[in-house]
Amino acid sequence: MRYTSIGYQLTDKCNAACKGCCESANPQLNGKLDIGLILKSIDSIKDIEDIKNIGLTGGEPFLYVEDVLTVAEACKKINRNFVVTTNAFWGESYEYAFGVLSQLKKNNLSSIVVSVDSFHSEYISVESVKNVLNACMELGIVRQIQATSTKSSLSQTDEILAKLGQGKMDSVVVNSSLLPVGRAKENINPEDFFTRKLLKAALCHYQNGFFIAVDGKAVPCCSPSCFGIPFNFGNIYNNSIKEILENMYENKLMRTIISEGFSNLLKIAKEKWEYIESNEYVNVCHLCHDLLCDSERYNYLQKTAETLVKVKENIRSWAK
Repeated sequence: MRYTSIGYQLTDKCNAACKGCCESANPQLNGKLDIGLILKSIDSIKDIEDIKNIGLTGGEPFLYVEDVLTVAEACKKINRNFVVTTNAFWGESYEYAFGVLSQLKKNNLSSIVVSVDSFHSEYISVESVKNVLNACMELGIVRQIQATSTKSSLSQTDEILAKLGQGKMDSVVVNSSLLPVGRAKENINPEDFFTRKLLKAALCHYQNGFFIAVDGKAVPCCSPSCFGIPFNFGNIYNNSIKEILENMYENKLMRTIISEGFSNLLKIAKEKWEYIESNEYVNVCHLCHDLLCDSERYNYLQKTAETLVKVKENIRSWAK
């Protein structure tokens, strides 16, 4: 595996409190990743050739628009692409949206991810989203429209997406299944999630980008399913990005998940705790969260994976 992207959760604060939020963000939270620490770690990335893209998310990062601009400038300084995720609440005026995005475009903004769906529509107007999308289109900024839906909200989300107009043209529109984590797990009926049977191996497809949470903790992907799993790769308040990457590359559990999927780990969990996986999951992230969020299971599977990888490495050595 090779990590080519890093994302930073600037804040857990959001102007909205969507009932489908996988991160449980809301206006009352005040967690914020130290901007000086973000800039320091970005500067260190100039010596890590594999990392080409730097992302910023929340909560809602544009609650701290000056910090967003500062991070973009840091990305330009080391010649890395900058990507930001937003709900576009700040696009009430086309002129303001155009002005902010113009500055970001000058500072290596390569693309923007805009969250739009029935959950966000309770807090953010379609006009604000359109202003941001239209300004991006005028400036030639790549746009991804990210929606998450349940069975009961899908039709309403489709109606909202249909109202976005020309700003939707040439955009990547992704309407994915809502994950049962965070506030979504608390508020959504389990039967309302889109689920399916996973392939037997259940391979991980999110292996190129890692993430720094608002408390500085490093997690191995940008999926909100990572929250609650007791990963121990380091924290940027104590560890450098290089050290965190080394911990991830050397971690035998992650190596097993990425190379083999979850089938053997599920078998081990069944033998040890009589753990039985569900017949259906939203996706492999849901399975990962369900299996690994228990600290006892995580630690045991971590130790087991270390043994299994060592045995396989010895077998390869003997074969030579």
